[in-house]
Amino acid sequence: YLIGTAEELAYIINDGGAANTYYKLTADIYLNAIEHIDWATGTPVSGYNPRVWYDNKPFQGTIDGDGHVVYGLYTNITGNVAYGYWGNGLIPRVNPGASVTVKKLGVDYAYVAGLNGVSAFVGSAGARDSSESDSNYANVNIDRCYAGANVTLKGHEVGAFRGTTHNSNTAIVNSYSLATLAASGDRCTAGLIGNIWDVTVAIENSYNANGAILSDIWNSGVDAGLKNVYATNKGAYVDKVIELTTDNMKGLDVLTNDAKMPKVNFDEALRKQYETFEKEQVLSLLEDGAEITALSAATLSNKLLQFANGAIYDEEGGVHHVHD
Repeated sequence: YLIGTAEELAYIINDGGAANTYYKLTADIYLNAIEHIDWATGTPVSGYNPRVWYDNKPFQGTIDGDGHVVYGLYTNITGNVAYGYWGNGLIPRVNPGASVTVKKLGVDYAYVAGLNGVSAFVGSAGARDSSESDSNYANVNIDRCYAGANVTLKGHEVGAFRGTTHNSNTAIVNSYSLATLAASGDRCTAGLIGNIWDVTVAIENSYNANGAILSDIWNSGVDAGLKNVYATNKGAYVDKVIELTTDNMKGLDVLTNDAKMPKVNFDEALRKQYETFEKEQVLSLLEDGAEITALSAATLSNKLLQFANGAIYDEEGGVHHVHD
């Protein structure tokens, strides 16, 4: 299945996916107008009502980002921590016995606040409480993915790639997080994975520029599954994590990550148009006569990224073609 719009992505998540089913993104996905939300606090500008993502929805299957990025993921649930109430993220939940693979995908300009099991990618996986079978493990594979610097994750058990885990298997390879991870409450945890309870973990060639790899571990032997992993602190019970500062991590070349803005070979006219927009913050589109204005540095950065990817959004959410 080919996924090219926010509506199509929302449909497959709400539908729950299916075992051994493959979904491939054909474009960057904008779930909200990214210039209309403060992604550090989750506060929208006056008059803008964010489209809120699904809460606690189970999903299975493979999502291939094909180097694209999902922008504007937004969930804002507040209150006291509720154990067993698990799952906020692009994929809110993976049920016992189900499997999910996410590869070559970036998530940026996202705000996910939840009660328990919060992530940019997979909120929770495996059994949530004693009513669900402990024998059917969930499986999550993250390959060549990243959580960008404009991602804020808040909750009880927070993980850039996976929030909370119970009776499940997780593999994270060639992936990294620049996200802000803000865990709070009793026994709060944050890392590339928030909490680990009776699981197997394999993490390789990956790093967290703002925290630990693993923060709370309820089973032993996790070190055996770690190779070439870096973080700003070692976290809980983990000896194989290499501590580096955030600045030093920027120089790492351990990743073979395709989920980044593609290099575009502009022709001379497009190159001049890009450079003029970058300098003057105003873009006059020759194809349809529209004018795009970036009123801040953050907005300009977003619009330049859209320009490079071939289409640019105006303030009303309209799409203007720039190049193929």
